[in-house]
Amino acid sequence: MRVDPYSQLLPLSAYCRDCGHERDVNPANVPLPADTPVPEIGKKMKCSQCGSRAVETKPELYPGGIIAMRARWRS
Repeated sequence: MRVDPYSQLLPLSAYCRDCGHERDVNPANVPLPADTPVPEIGKKMKCSQCGSRAVETKPELYPGGIIAMRARWRS
């Protein structure tokens, strides 16, 4: 999947494979060309918690993002 103007309505899910930190990312805030494949975006990112470059990105498929989904599970 590639980031294009239509997919910018959906956030990306970024997951650090080293520490497990997860974050939703707005594709409009990613300073890469619009045709960058979504999995390639993670290769250019660094985890804000541990500093690792082992970040995996996928299209966010849950309403409100992964963080909101996990909060719903906990309640």
